[in-house]
Amino acid sequence: MGGPKTGADELEQWLEATDTDGINLTHVVSPGSFIDFSAHVVPELRKRGRIREDVGPSLRSRLFGRDSRVPADHPAAQHAFSQVRRPEALAS
Repeated sequence: MGGPKTGADELEQWLEATDTDGINLTHVVSPGSFIDFSAHVVPELRKRGRIREDVGPSLRSRLFGRDSRVPADHPAAQHAFSQVRRPEALAS
């Protein structure tokens, strides 16, 4: 794919050509692909205004006005992380 600027250029061209406002990523090497993308391409896209610095509240909290975490008695709660894992924490 090239370096961060090349990757950001390609994504911007694709987003403009398709009038799309978001992307879905797939991995080639797990978890390395996501870590590399987050560490190198995301900062470049942020510089260009394609990704916001502060994403704000979750959709769940905006829609329902409550904490974005799944309630403790919900089946999905067993899969929740105790804290959010940031890309730089995964790389170390």
